[in-house]
Amino acid sequence: MDKDFFEWLFKALKIDVNGRAMYSNIYKNGFKNVNRYTRAGKNGKVIICPVCGEPELVHHFSWSAMTCPSCDTNSHKNDWLIGQ
Repeated sequence: MDKDFFEWLFKALKIDVNGRAMYSNIYKNGFKNVNRYTRAGKNGKVIICPVCGEPELVHHFSWSAMTCPSCDTNSHKNDWLIGQ
């Protein structure tokens, strides 16, 4: 098969050459996953629970997992959502 075909196929399927899905952290509602570059800022940030969808205010991201006060589910930091 031709290399151009595979480049077209990977681009159409939104697959990175490393095998990861491109744009996987961007959701249709304008939210993305919290990552290691996320900063809370002076007034904190509102993040969304990945299980129940309830907002929660945080003032720092120096944690690896957090329990949602609404649904009592423990979720990894990279699963939480933040508005863009």
